[in-house]
Amino acid sequence: MKDERNKNFDWLVNQNLSAFQGFWVTVVDQQIVTKGKSITVVLKETRNKYPNKIPFLFKVPTERVTL
Repeated sequence: MKDERNKNFDWLVNQNLSAFQGFWVTVVDQQIVTKGKSITVVLKETRNKYPNKIPFLFKVPTERVTL
């Protein structure tokens, strides 16, 4: 499970997320599968689509974050 979360995180940070700014997104198998303004709705939709997966959940910042 931890390896899958790490893979999803590594994949996500290398994506252009400008279209998702301000949204919650869920990632399953290195794909964004759901986006929305409500964390509850996003998780519910993802769990309905992928009941046997543990999604990686992330809120995309509205401003660019630099490290």
